[in-house]
Amino acid sequence: PYNTYKHAGLPPGPLRIPTIRGLDAVLNHMKHNYLYMCAKEDFSGRHNFAVTLAEHNRNANRYRAELNRRKIREAIWKHFPGMPRSFHYRETAVPL
Repeated sequence: PYNTYKHAGLPPGPLRIPTIRGLDAVLNHMKHNYLYMCAKEDFSGRHNFAVTLAEHNRNANRYRAELNRRKIREAIWKHFPGMPRSFHYRETAVPL
């Protein structure tokens, strides 16, 4: 009943138990004005945050450039030829 791809609706219980650190982060979140986030171009698993769309687009362009330099995009499209290219190459972000 927990496989939401096979079963419609919500599962009967939580998918995971939140950690104390996770709960603390929600209850005591840092105040900021960021509206956008983009994966860092160093592939560290961290993110660049931005207040403006222009700043976000600069971050996104650096990330896309690194994907291109490493030929990662081409590899994705080679293995998933039906995936639309626009999915991976987005010029702007939609604010929340």
